[in-house]
Amino acid sequence: MSEQDRIAEARRKLLAKRLKGKKSQKTTNSATITPRPEQSQLVTSKGQARLWVLQQLQPNSVAYNLPNVVRIKGDLDIGQLETSIQQIIQRHDTLRTRFIMRDGQLLQDIELTIDFELNRVAVSSEASLTKQIETLLQQPFDLSQAPLIRVHLLTISDNEHVMVTSIHHIVSDEWSIDLFWKELSALYSVQSADLTNLAIQYQDYAYWQHQQPEDTQLTYWRETLSGELPILQLPHDKPRPSVQTFKGHFITHRLSETLSSALQQLSTKANTTLFVTLLSAFNILLHKYSGQDDVLVGTPITNRKYAEIESLIGFFVNTVVVRSQLEDDIAFTAYLNQIRQQALSAIRYGDVPFDQVVDAIKPKRDPSYNPVFQAMLVFQDEQAHQPTLSDLSLEPITVDYGVSKFDLTLFVQVVGSTIELSLEYSSELFSENQIERLLSHYERLLQSIVDTPDALISQLSLLPEQDYEQIMALSQGATVDYPRDALIHELIDSHADELIAVQDEHGTLTYGDLNQHANQLAHYLRSLNVSSDTPVGLCVRRSSDMLVGILGILKAGGAYVPIDPDYPQERINYILADAGIEILITQSGLTAVKTDTVKSVLLDNTTQIAQQPTTAPPIDT
Repeated sequence: MSEQDRIAEARRKLLAKRLKGKKSQKTTNSATITPRPEQSQLVTSKGQARLWVLQQLQPNSVAYNLPNVVRIKGDLDIGQLETSIQQIIQRHDTLRTRFIMRDGQLLQDIELTIDFELNRVAVSSEASLTKQIETLLQQPFDLSQAPLIRVHLLTISDNEHVMVTSIHHIVSDEWSIDLFWKELSALYSVQSADLTNLAIQYQDYAYWQHQQPEDTQLTYWRETLSGELPILQLPHDKPRPSVQTFKGHFITHRLSETLSSALQQLSTKANTTLFVTLLSAFNILLHKYSGQDDVLVGTPITNRKYAEIESLIGFFVNTVVVRSQLEDDIAFTAYLNQIRQQALSAIRYGDVPFDQVVDAIKPKRDPSYNPVFQAMLVFQDEQAHQPTLSDLSLEPITVDYGVSKFDLTLFVQVVGSTIELSLEYSSELFSENQIERLLSHYERLLQSIVDTPDALISQLSLLPEQDYEQIMALSQGATVDYPRDALIHELIDSHADELIAVQDEHGTLTYGDLNQHANQLAHYLRSLNVSSDTPVGLCVRRSSDMLVGILGILKAGGAYVPIDPDYPQERINYILADAGIEILITQSGLTAVKTDTVKSVLLDNTTQIAQQPTTAPPIDT
């Protein structure tokens, strides 16, 4: 058995035991996938069709690029490296594939050969290296142009290089990245390495997939994902954009050996796996954060059940959804068993492409969030394949290239005797501090679980002891010393611009938005001769406009006089006259309150305000 065959067999066994702990089962299907008929069209797989559509919606997005960055130290034979990569591209049709529309149908178009050229760049320092890597990984692919793989070699010195590889997900997945490095290692070490012949190519798999009858497994997904699917309502400190741009970052934390070992032991005792234990805890975290009892989390599966496709570079990975109902009065051990059964079922019925599941259940579509689920857990219970090249020293480099496909994605990897957690998050929704706090709460929850596994979900704590003591102290009357000499609009100015300041039925304003609108109003009021202590009436409905009005008057130096729009007209007229108000800030639907002696300023319909500077006017002294 070759090294590659041994690795494939190990991966099959690993997939089989992931959910069943010590128990194992054979996962390789006895069915075969054969080459497609010669005259058949080069159809795309169902997953490829979905990714193609997503890329067309945002053609400049790099959300579906798969980056791989490796530092290489030693006497690198650059010519041999380039030749080896060329051989891999020639070996796998996917790496010579582009995507075209013909007569309304999306098809693969495979180049017979591609003259690959390694892109070489000299860098002078670690700072310029980091910047160059980030720049390269931010380059999108044009799916109509082959190849959909780019390899750059950044040269630091004669004996130190960094290889930056980017492959579009439509022709690859994480398993494929491992295959790429295994084949590269073999070809680089021996120029004419004897790699096992590929029984089929990805085009054959795509054709075979379309010949399969509609899978009866869809019945399971229709039942499991029936009804109105809840949108995960995590508290976030930035307004959700109307359309996702998949901007994001991640933070990483490693659990202690003690806690990692305790989680492994708990999983074994419960006759399940670490994956199920951490997924259960993640569900509870989302439940406690959102207050929702119905929680959906996605998780990827390799989806390589057939021997013919185990050695192919291509897009095979599929996504399944684990849906759970949480009850605060259930013990964690009982809930753990529920999630084990639900995860087993999700994997069992995981042959159906996720896009086909989405089409079948027809969830409510909104471009501001992902359909079906908004949080994912990606689990690796073995260390990722470490790339090797002959006697060279290779070190993978983790790069944050600013992407998050979901609101939250928890990556879990067992590294030696510890568990490493990486939380990828949408930077359009969350700040780094909030995510660090969430990750610390997850760790505290895991500790609470191993300390008291039979505790009710409601009794499991997210808070470290010091946070709990602080909350208890505040509830007993502890005070916080706030600045006493600062004005209210000065205190508001001190908040971070991206944090949410106010929400109403019309939308959300951050502190930055609120300040800009208030500053523009203040400048406009100054143009109307509002100065220190000038009384300005404010007659608006309760809304974000009210806060803009109050702050704008204060920033202009005036004194605001609140007027309830529900007062009788006579009462409003009396207040205006008695206070000597000559300027009244109001809204379009309340124009009846103006009089001949008072100028009305409409917050929602005044182009003059929008033309004013967004910086604060100088304060009169």
